[in-house]
Parts: sequence; C-alpha cells; structure tokens
Amino acid sequence: MAISIIICLVVLAVLGFRLRHIHYTFVCELRSGKVNVIKGHVPSSFVHDCRQMMRGRKVVGLVKGIQRNGSMHLHFSRSITQADQIYLEKKFPHKLYSSDASDINGSVTLD
Repeated sequence: MAISIIICLVVLAVLGFRLRHIHYTFVCELRSGKVNVIKGHVPSSFVHDCRQMMRGRKVVGLVKGIQRNGSMHLHFSRSITQADQIYLEKKFPHKLYSSDASDINGSVTLD
C-alpha cells in the first residue's frame, strides 16, 4: 500500500514538472539597444521593430513566443513597460505563425 502511494506521488510530481515546463518557439533578449535571439527563429522585421522601440531608451528584458492553439502568443518580462508590450504585440507578424492555410504563403521563410 505504501509503495503504491509513493509511486502515485512520484508520477504526480513528474506530471506537475512537465506541465510547468513550457516549450518556447523563440526567446529574444532586449538589452543595451541590442536584440539577441537566444532560441528559435524570429522574423527580421520584428527584430528591427524591437531595435526601433529601444532607440535612445534603456529597455531590458525578454520576449518569449509560445505557439498555442494555432497562433503565436508573446510573453514579456515584467521589466518591459505595458506601452512597450502593446507596441511590440502590434508590430509582431502573427500571420507568419498562424495555422490557417489561407494566411500563409508557401514561399514565406523566417529569417
């Protein structure tokens, strides 16, 4: 009986860890006016927009992209202001990551 309880607890712990671990499509670091792509592929237009936003300002943080339910969701560090988050959300090319076939041209590649 005790062994089955221990096994159940171990299984629950592993499942809890797996649910907490999120697989990001991409991760960008914004620091000192530079955009470093840490993981994945990010459209060059979005990198350019990040640099434009940071011009003359001290913005430090991470932008993470998660593909969920056929669309891309962006997650921002707390250090990035709400106004900057809205700006980047509007500038991000969501159509490139859409699962709807009518939105994607087959010749589109990510830089």
